[in-house]
Amino acid sequence: MLKRPTVILAFLLILSVAAHAADGLEQRLGKLLDEAERLTPLRTVAIAHKGAVVAERGYRGHSPARPANIKSASKSIISALVGIAIDKGVLQGTDQKIAPLLQANLPADADPRLQQVTIGHLLSMQAGLGRTSGPNYGRWVASDNWVRAALAMPFDDEPGGTMLYSTGSTHLLSAVLTRRTGRSTLELAREWLGPQEGFSITAWDRDPQGIYLGGNQMAMSPRSLLAFGELYRSGGMSRGGRARQRPA
Repeated sequence: MLKRPTVILAFLLILSVAAHAADGLEQRLGKLLDEAERLTPLRTVAIAHKGAVVAERGYRGHSPARPANIKSASKSIISALVGIAIDKGVLQGTDQKIAPLLQANLPADADPRLQQVTIGHLLSMQAGLGRTSGPNYGRWVASDNWVRAALAMPFDDEPGGTMLYSTGSTHLLSAVLTRRTGRSTLELAREWLGPQEGFSITAWDRDPQGIYLGGNQMAMSPRSLLAFGELYRSGGMSRGGRARQRPA
């Protein structure tokens, strides 16, 4: 956990960057990035204003160009792909039920509530299924079928109820995308998000059936994450003016 002086410094850094960008004083960011080095957990910083990188820095041997495991930040990639799939008509919408899409992996004694779970429930982590994250993560990824294991988790709440943070939910979305398109989630990411200049996924783990892990174990560089964020800032327009489907 960050100590209070570190948190205060981070807050002041954010305020100062916002003020400098607004005033067109990007050249003063160098001093702020020098001060940011005091945040010992910090590895890289990349700052953009209106689509242009105005400053970036790597600390303690790290670089904004070097890929790193972005862990659960990869869940945002999955949600964007789901949004684009809906826009393209590959998926019907957030109210679409997942059971018919993953029929082959439903448990033999499936809880009837699985028939109520929707794509929207998985996106908001309100499926009601028990969590595969936290203390359950190791056992889940040690199973021989991660999709089936996620669907077999006992219900801890009703679909649409409490948010239960679970990588299993986003992995089910990766499986849905793969089943509906007949293509891997990595292929979809490279086609649908790849035209954005600077976007690249350099490594990504898969489950025993070859489905890319929805929501963990993905490698991207800070520059690539910045390029991904730029798609949201620009309303789905890639650099160069090419229209993109608006991410969810």
